[in-house]
Amino acid sequence: MNENTERETKEDFYPNYEKIDPENKIKFSNIREYKVPDNEFYVGIDEGIRELIALLRDNGINTTCSCAHEKYIEFDSNYALDVEAIYQLLSNCGFRNFKIEYILGIANEGFPYRRGHITFNDWM
Repeated sequence: MNENTERETKEDFYPNYEKIDPENKIKFSNIREYKVPDNEFYVGIDEGIRELIALLRDNGINTTCSCAHEKYIEFDSNYALDVEAIYQLLSNCGFRNFKIEYILGIANEGFPYRRGHITFNDWM
């Protein structure tokens, strides 16, 4: 970026910035309180993780794989700042003892990939 260009904002790099609980209103004493949309997509997701997947997806996070038994969720993201938003969202919902990892890489074909992984030590 040079002096003649408009200053880039975090919204340029992170289009979901304002969408994910901007006023920290999302709070639950139990994730089971979260209303899962009546949608065929959620039928195939483990019951033990369905509400959490709905919460993340409703807040703009593209989940790609999950397992209630193994206590993990994977997500795709083009924005590293989504990790901070996910952290804030989970924290605001009362989750503790979880870890978020974000991987940036280049595949053999030369294409970049960005993938995230959330693991929970304590479950819902």
